[in-house]
Amino acid sequence: MSPAWRSARRSARALAGVAAREAVEQCRAALAAFEDAAIAAQAGAHPGIQSDENVLPASAKLRAE
Repeated sequence: MSPAWRSARRSARALAGVAAREAVEQCRAALAAFEDAAIAAQAGAHPGIQSDENVLPASAKLRAE
């Protein structure tokens, strides 16, 4: 196998790795948004609205614990 072929294969793998990491990050963000909405719904809160009486739970804090 020629060095150029190995280099091209490594480059392709590197690009695929970048795309995979970006896809994982998009899924992570979508899951976090879904969890926020689910926790808010269970608590009877309205997503995106915070007041003294109706404070959304912070799912990020829950995931960190």
